[in-house]
Amino acid sequence: VVIIVPEGLMNFETGKSDLKDGGKAFLAKYIPPISKILVNDFRDDVDSLIVEGYTDRQRAASSSEEQGEAQNLILSQERSMKVVEESLRDLSGPDHVPEREFFLDRLSASGRGEQQAIHQGGPENNPNLRRVIFRIRVRSNAMQDAAQEIKADLHK
Repeated sequence: VVIIVPEGLMNFETGKSDLKDGGKAFLAKYIPPISKILVNDFRDDVDSLIVEGYTDRQRAASSSEEQGEAQNLILSQERSMKVVEESLRDLSGPDHVPEREFFLDRLSASGRGEQQAIHQGGPENNPNLRRVIFRIRVRSNAMQDAAQEIKADLHK
C-alpha cells in the first residue's frame, strides 16, 4: 500500500528538509487514525512501515555528478527522518501507546535520493519530486482489505 499525500503537503523546498505546516497538520490529523486501524485490524498483517524521502535532480553548481547524487541522497534521508519524527510526536502520550509501539517496531526511514527523478525524466527543478511517501508492506492476503480501509479513512 502506497500513500502519496495530496496537494503537495509532503513536498519540500529546494535543498531543505523542513516539513511545511500543512504537512505537519496532515500528519497530526491522519497518523493517529491510520495507526489505530493498523494496530486494531491489521497488526499481524503489516510487515513494515516505510517513509521514503525523494529529491529532484538539482545540485549545487560546484558539485560533480557523484557529489550531487550523494548530497541528494543525504537530503532525502533527512526528509524521511523529519516525517518519522513528526509522526512519532503525533503518537506520543498515554492515548497512543499501542500505536507508537507498533510504529517503532515496524517503522523505517529511507532516503531514495534522485532515483524517481532519474526514472521520470523532466526538469531538474521539479517540486513534485521533492517529497515523502509512505509504504505499508502487508502480507498479500491482507493487502486489499488494508488499502480499502485506509483509503476510506483518508476520504473522511
